[in-house]
Amino acid sequence: MRQNIPSGLILLTMLFLYIFTGCKKAETNPCEGLLNESPPSKIIVKFIDKQTSEPLNVDAALIKITEQKSGDPYINWGVYNVAGFSPLNGAVSLVFFNEIPGQYQYSIEMGSKGTVTLSYQVRRAETDNPCRPNSYPISDIKITNQPFEQFNYEGVTHPNILQTAL
Repeated sequence: MRQNIPSGLILLTMLFLYIFTGCKKAETNPCEGLLNESPPSKIIVKFIDKQTSEPLNVDAALIKITEQKSGDPYINWGVYNVAGFSPLNGAVSLVFFNEIPGQYQYSIEMGSKGTVTLSYQVRRAETDNPCRPNSYPISDIKITNQPFEQFNYEGVTHPNILQTAL
């Protein structure tokens, strides 16, 4: 005589076996497969006209940016020239991927308008993240060869945006 086993009992037995035999946790590295890179840092230099205090009309074709230690051209930059009003019109944005502590300087030649020297410091800071034990924040952002101020818009000061007159 054939015995009928309820299908629910079979499913329950399979689930029980799966849970207790298939859920063995292997030790894994929580950082495995993660990129270990910092996001890039951005510094913006806004240029205004000395006489009118209006934003300079910045022509990217006339701009030359070089890293001062090596003399190599720097290519990770862009220009803000938005039609109409934008608080960043007349600004050059530089993106940095620094993970070596030290002092960095760049010359920004603005065609016949003049040249400014941008300087900043990168330092190593320990973090609580086991996947990213160190971070490399930038600080001491300044223009070393002429007066500048931190950009202020609607009562908010932006420490990574400098403003200078040419």
